[in-house]
Amino acid sequence: AALIALYALPDLLGLPPPTAHRLGNLAEHLWAQLGRVSPAAFFVGIFTIVAALLLKSELRRAPHMLLALALSTLLAFVIERWLSDGRHLAVVGALPPPWPRFALPTFDLRLLPDLIGIAFALTIVALGQSISIAKAVASRSGQHLDANREFRGQGLSNIVGGLFSSYVSCGSLNRSFPNLDAGARTPLAAVFASLWLLLLAAVSAPLLALIPMAAIAALLLVISWSLFDVASWRQLWRFSRQDFAVAAATFLATVSIRLEVAILLGTILSLV
Repeated sequence: AALIALYALPDLLGLPPPTAHRLGNLAEHLWAQLGRVSPAAFFVGIFTIVAALLLKSELRRAPHMLLALALSTLLAFVIERWLSDGRHLAVVGALPPPWPRFALPTFDLRLLPDLIGIAFALTIVALGQSISIAKAVASRSGQHLDANREFRGQGLSNIVGGLFSSYVSCGSLNRSFPNLDAGARTPLAAVFASLWLLLLAAVSAPLLALIPMAAIAALLLVISWSLFDVASWRQLWRFSRQDFAVAAATFLATVSIRLEVAILLGTILSLV
């Protein structure tokens, strides 16, 4: 959640991304670029946050993020057309074809040492996140949870995904609960959502290209805020200072060094 929020800031302010992914480099980059902050981008971002929160509170079953994104895209178009100060708002731009292409992954033994650490960390994060979300959903829906089946399904999904240049697949908090609230009860909900997404990207690519990056950054801030679990931190502090220390050390490492190294550090500290 912290990384999502921190690295969304440059887009929210209309600034170019930092050249290196470290908290110190990000802070230095933001400080050096303060004079180039785009008021239009910042305004679009704040509008998106306010719109998303208002729509969520007033229209609970409506897709508040999607509606906020549509409104902010319209606002950005108006600013660009009639209120621009000469600087253009950064937008998503042209999208590549959405259809996945089959390709066997290239395998180079020289890359193996670099990949093992990342793969191990991603596995821990993906499996831990997925089973946590599955438990939370099962507690609300009353469904039986088979952790081994979850892990096997996720493993098979990633093996197949590797043949289509996919990202690591795992459970998503921001998809699972809206799905449950909308009435989804089986994995077919995710299948239909994927098919609709492909269709949307194929048919409306010119419209999607107009989405301002500041609006996407604003929604990432909304998402990251919803992911902060302050209650669990309080419980850790009350019940186990050792666990709290492990969590705090992992958090500090996450925002200051490479993510996979931070996860490995937290795991080792927990075992110790």
